[in-house]
Amino acid sequence: MEVAGAKRNKTIVFIYEAVGTGLLLYAINIQKGATFGQFGIAFMIFAMILIGGPITGGHFNPAVTLAVYISNVKWREDWQIFLLMLSAQFFGALWGVCLAWNSLYNPNAILVAPNKLTRGMVPESEIVLLYPADQVSNFDAF
Repeated sequence: MEVAGAKRNKTIVFIYEAVGTGLLLYAINIQKGATFGQFGIAFMIFAMILIGGPITGGHFNPAVTLAVYISNVKWREDWQIFLLMLSAQFFGALWGVCLAWNSLYNPNAILVAPNKLTRGMVPESEIVLLYPADQVSNFDAF
């Protein structure tokens, strides 16, 4: 929206926003239990803004996209790129969570007292669990 060339390169904008959002969600899910996890998340968003910022504006968050769209003077002309960015962020977030789940889930986890290890050999107690707690139904989690 704020980048002039974004309207002409909609496919590139979709790819950059989807990949950037996916990697941000991946970093959030992977770094949660680490001692310095917030730095990994900060460095990921920093890198993605440096790479994708000149091309898409580097939103990678639907709230930022909505704020830029609302504050935009040409909002009537930019509704298509706004919806494109939102859909890219949605699909990118799904991809990022699936990537984190694939990295962390281990159906054959060995029991190491008292923690199970994930596929990446990280104890389950040190990561964000990617499934609802016992008292939360799948519908409520969705």
